[in-house]
Amino acid sequence: MKTIHQGSRSVRSLLLVLSALLGLAALRAVARAQAAGPAIIREEDLGKLRGHTFEQRADFIATVRAAAARLDARHAALSNGQVSPARTKALEELKAIRNALDETLAKAGEAPANGWETARHNVLSALTQLQAAGDRAAKA
Repeated sequence: MKTIHQGSRSVRSLLLVLSALLGLAALRAVARAQAAGPAIIREEDLGKLRGHTFEQRADFIATVRAAAARLDARHAALSNGQVSPARTKALEELKAIRNALDETLAKAGEAPANGWETARHNVLSALTQLQAAGDRAAKA
């Protein structure tokens, strides 16, 4: 009878360890889902930004910077804890795209009226790329 009792304790211990591991995996999945979150820049937001004129460029740049800051906050959670090599690579891509967005914003701020449409397009393209890169990093 003693061996059956010891065996059931081993099975119980194994089940506890397995359930703890499954719970940890579930928590990580939830954290990733929260980090990915809903799209911060929705298509309707992009549509509004596409309508900004040269005269509205200061508001455009401030709005894009605010959206980028929200993306930065969401992306910061992706580097917490142990990071896989795939996630590390995705985070490096994310950083490069974020830097490109900053450069594009600076150029847009200096763009002349006849270059505004191109500058605005380039900024929105970089912003969209940043959000997509964050989504990829969240899945890595």
